[in-house]
Amino acid sequence: MRALIVATAAILVGTPVSAQQWSAQQSEVWEAVQRLWDDYSSERLEDAFRAHHPQFVFWNSANSVPGTKEMADNLDTFWFKSSDFHETHATPLTIQVFDDFAIVNAYVRGFISEFGGAPKWATWRWHSGWKKEEGEWLCVSNFIYFEPQSQ
Repeated sequence: MRALIVATAAILVGTPVSAQQWSAQQSEVWEAVQRLWDDYSSERLEDAFRAHHPQFVFWNSANSVPGTKEMADNLDTFWFKSSDFHETHATPLTIQVFDDFAIVNAYVRGFISEFGGAPKWATWRWHSGWKKEEGEWLCVSNFIYFEPQSQ
């Protein structure tokens, strides 16, 4: 019996983890999330802002309290226009879809230059809520933990 347990454990430990398979609904939500990130990182800010629900609430590791859509638009305009995104990649970790509402956790990594500085490796942990209205997924809330790496 012990040999069977050891053999089973060895097989399981050596088995590679397969890639996550998303449902059609999850893929649809992820497309909206990816499009939002692409719009931000390419400085298509007006497109990014349209992807936010009018009652959008944002929060990130640079702000001690959550803010409104208007505040987010103003702060994001300054920050994204002051930063250069050399290469970034967003990866979905979890996507939960409940009819017209979804919760997404994603990890973003890449190289950016802030305020004219040298490119640095950075990571983002992104938790967001999405609502489907009139056939379109809109971001209603997010929390982003941003971590630029010193070099």
